[in-house]
Amino acid sequence: GSAGSSQDAIFNIKSTTDHPSSYLLAHFIIIYDGGPKNSLLEKRKALFEKTYLNELKEATIEYFRSQSYADLQEEDAMQSARESLVKIYNDIVTGKTNQKIVLKIIFDKWIIQ
Repeated sequence: GSAGSSQDAIFNIKSTTDHPSSYLLAHFIIIYDGGPKNSLLEKRKALFEKTYLNELKEATIEYFRSQSYADLQEEDAMQSARESLVKIYNDIVTGKTNQKIVLKIIFDKWIIQ
């Protein structure tokens, strides 16, 4: 089984001459593995919502700060962000659990200002 942790945030993005103070307003859900028959669901939910939350937020902020307005307007920008963040999150989580439990990220809000 799998479960999700929901995040809604505004991220500063890389400043450029054309877009000096742009930002991304995004809402996304981190889908993670709940273990066989969701047996690890409660434990992992607690890990995501308490233990990992600050590190995942920080990593997300760093990722989006490396992206410019133009980068995020690219046709595959959302897909790239999903793939990059899954890898980044799994690197953080795997360091603590030795398991890659982040399955995917779903964006249901993606507004660049």
